Amino acid sequence: MVGHGYAPCVKQRVRDEIDVVLDDAEGALDTQTARLRRISDRLGEKKLSVPAGVADSVADEFEQLTDRLSDVDGERVIEEARAQAERRGPWLFMAGGAAMGLAIWLGLRRSVSDDPDASTETNADADDAAPALSS
Repeated sequence: MVGHGYAPCVKQRVRDEIDVVLDDAEGALDTQTARLRRISDRLGEKKLSVPAGVADSVADEFEQLTDRLSDVDGERVIEEARAQAERRGPWLFMAGGAAMGLAIWLGLRRSVSDDPDASTETNADADDAAPALSS
């Protein structure tokens, strides 16, 4: 029973980490939403209403996802995880969680770069691609 005293501390740390990840995900979605809005505006200026509408619709979906994420907290995630583990078995649950965590990490890593030069390259690529769409 020596380890039993650590359970509340570990649970709080996990809850805090989940809250950080959720906040980071919200920030990444906000960034992508803003990018999509800018792309939509540029496409609209070039009289490309269909692609502009698609970009705007995706931005709307991102905003809705951000709103749903803001309603989720660390405690709720822990309780859902506990319920899933009880239903499906702990080993299967851990393997699925590891795979999902890796997939999310890779997705976020690709979508958000800390390198300031990467964002200017991406914007330059978007500028180069926009004229190609109009031809």
